[in-house]
Amino acid sequence: PYLIEGEEYVEIECGEEDQIPAPSFADVCDDNPSLSFIDGEETVEGCLRSFDRIYTFTDDCGNTAEFVQHIVIGDEQAPVINGVEENIY
Repeated sequence: PYLIEGEEYVEIECGEEDQIPAPSFADVCDDNPSLSFIDGEETVEGCLRSFDRIYTFTDDCGNTAEFVQHIVIGDEQAPVINGVEENIY
């Protein structure tokens, strides 16, 4: 397998973890190589969390290619208070 496209550095907002873009791979002999990934140890610095995600693509013959993506998750959203009137004086 070989890499077609992939973002090496991804920065997202907390709660958007399902929007992390996966890289694209292809293989000359296998039209549908399998994809797996593992996440490295998370580092926390203030309001930022970060980790490396290691993708592995494997073709039918067991050949593999890897891609490492550094992911940073920030928190710039203010808390929301529910169940209380908006303007209480």
